[in-house]
Amino acid sequence: MPAMSGSPVPADRVGGCHRSGTIASGRRLAATRSPPSSTRSIRPASSTRRARRLTVAASLHWARGDRTVFWNLRDHVTSMALTPPIFTPADQLRLLQLQARRAISERLVREQLVPLAGESETSEDEQSASLVPDVWRLVPSDVSLHAWQAECLTLWLRHGRGTAKVATGGGKTILAMAAVQELHNQREPDLRVAIIVPTIPLMLQWVDELRKGNLPDSAVGMMGGGNDPRPLEDRRILVCVLSSARERLPRLVEQAGWSDHLLLVVDECHRANAEQARRIFESKPAFTLGLSATPEDADDDLSVPSNEAYASSAVGQGLGPIIYEFTLRQCLDAGLLTPFELWHIGLPLMDAERREHASLSREISELRSDLERRHRIGRSKVSFLPWCQALAQRNDATAAKFTQLTGQRKRLLYRAFSRLAATRALLQSELVDPESRAITFHESVDEVEKIFLDVLEEGIPAVLEHSKLPTLLRRESIEAFRAGTARAVISAKSLVEGFNVPSADVGIIVASTSSVRQRIQSLGRMLRHKEGGRPARIFILYISKSEDESIYEKTDWDAIVGATVNRYFLWTPPAQGEWLQGLRETGTAPRRYLPPSSQVEVSALEPGGPYPGRPDGVDLKLDQDDNLRVVATNQLVPASRDMVKQVLRNSHRRAHCTWAGHLIVRFDDSGPRATWHYVGPIRVPEQQEQPVHVDLRIRSRSGRPVIARAHPGGGEDFAIGPEDTVRDLHDWTTRIARERGARAISTIYWDQGERYWVEVEGNRVYFDGAAAPLKF
Repeated sequence: MPAMSGSPVPADRVGGCHRSGTIASGRRLAATRSPPSSTRSIRPASSTRRARRLTVAASLHWARGDRTVFWNLRDHVTSMALTPPIFTPADQLRLLQLQARRAISERLVREQLVPLAGESETSEDEQSASLVPDVWRLVPSDVSLHAWQAECLTLWLRHGRGTAKVATGGGKTILAMAAVQELHNQREPDLRVAIIVPTIPLMLQWVDELRKGNLPDSAVGMMGGGNDPRPLEDRRILVCVLSSARERLPRLVEQAGWSDHLLLVVDECHRANAEQARRIFESKPAFTLGLSATPEDADDDLSVPSNEAYASSAVGQGLGPIIYEFTLRQCLDAGLLTPFELWHIGLPLMDAERREHASLSREISELRSDLERRHRIGRSKVSFLPWCQALAQRNDATAAKFTQLTGQRKRLLYRAFSRLAATRALLQSELVDPESRAITFHESVDEVEKIFLDVLEEGIPAVLEHSKLPTLLRRESIEAFRAGTARAVISAKSLVEGFNVPSADVGIIVASTSSVRQRIQSLGRMLRHKEGGRPARIFILYISKSEDESIYEKTDWDAIVGATVNRYFLWTPPAQGEWLQGLRETGTAPRRYLPPSSQVEVSALEPGGPYPGRPDGVDLKLDQDDNLRVVATNQLVPASRDMVKQVLRNSHRRAHCTWAGHLIVRFDDSGPRATWHYVGPIRVPEQQEQPVHVDLRIRSRSGRPVIARAHPGGGEDFAIGPEDTVRDLHDWTTRIARERGARAISTIYWDQGERYWVEVEGNRVYFDGAAAPLKF
């Protein structure tokens, strides 16, 4: 057998050079002879570890005294500026040895399993099993439904449609199989089922679970990943990858005549929100079931509660509204998930990173102000960021620059040095316990690979997992982790909604999107019952004093998992010693949670009191006549005198109308964290086309009323008559101000004909007398 890592290697020749020593995961080979005299490059022994990372097309590592010399076998030219190796000759030898061992093992297994000549490979029992039974048993006989599953199933069976919002790990798959089983056995004996999943690994998991029941294998088909679902005559259940289902499912269902008996199950149904994915609903199923931990879209209408927004979305209308909710905290309370701690750790930027971040943020802020104004004026129903992206694709220079810079800033935060340093330190510390297993999550494939190579250098037994790797390698890596051969999985977000992740007691969310759904899905994948009931510890890493902190304004972590579970820290990498020495516990989240305005119960609020919700919505201002207007469009907004008085307490005469119609104002408007105060309910009317008009100003000269208008070249022009019109308009505006208790009106609007009006308390009031056109 070839020598394994760490075993003595007999003297032999490589490239004509005699050498001996040991091979250990790509470490240095000690040579028995000096290199050729033409080789002059020398490194001190203190740089041995760094030297191991240097790449040579084909090189030997020679040791002589306290020096290490690198000799290139191809041209005998030493390079001191070489790139880090990813796969060394020693790694290649190790891989060949392992592949040979596998080939031998698999051959022996095959020889033992070959049936004797003439023996039938298909028994009579197996042939009869190809018949579909009258009573389906998909839920294993030794599995009893949890109380929430039984309750949810009863609700769903009443109507045969709806969405279950259940935390990952709560048992959604068992719920769905129970729904299929009961629907077939009780109501629809000719039932056909299409199960839609986002990824190929999830498809394979579903098929494995379904084939544990009493249906023959031929009754369960697959569509996606090169699998052909035909012949449909034999199929009762079809498990489809979303990308394939949206292209083929409606046509296949129509051809097979399944619609009247079809149950459509959509797992991770939030993934079906793309416009193309909605085509799966064209299959016109008789029954529907949606499954997701968090089905609401992050861009839903913030003026209505999230469940209502989901019900009004295309996916919610296709699958049915949320009929049952079982949260992560309920899973914990019910004992379905292992107890855990959630450590939120704020990381610093290095000086150069901080300067770059500040520069990018300034540019982004300037561009955002202009784009937000245009977004409000356009009254787009698309949320701000997707609107910007669409505008950038249409070659809008400002939107394109904004999109470019926000992406650049996001990558800067993803690649922050402290993320890599903290992840390495955490793995080294947490895996000291030989029973511990760890999973890391990151959004970027490039950064995942960087972390993977870094932890390998530290000797951590880790495997790599992301969507760009070969499927076989991904599957075998997960199995190595499941078996304990590997003790850490370094993964991109593909693992979040991909494989059935084995149990882990350490989770590190190195980086994640601002989407609450993404983080909840990440958590749920790790929170499984562990052997011996060992507690899990989840680390969420974020860059402090950056956009990363916004997740804490949008998510009530205490409500999700319980206040006693959350711990908050800031970390400064220590110069030396254990990583814990750089931790400082703060006791509070970096930002206070603010619920969306739709969730604020205003009946409990006092006018003028603090507003506890998120200041989403539209910016308002008071004009010189104390009319409230939309800043972006100058649209008039009806408001009472008491409301106006409250807005006047803001030194800039500014206020805000939330998406839920709450007028809020900051009395102390110093700084971005100033407190918002509730004023009252208000409604911003739909924008109407403004009539063509001229703004006129009422003045007084020598005790006589005059009316002026701005001159195009600057300055003002004064009306020279008719005197009756000037006097009547002045008296009219004075009377209106007195009757309404408003301040003196200074602006009259004129259509340049015989119509004049003023705007008071958000309302347009027309002059009802006869008035000739003014002359200037």
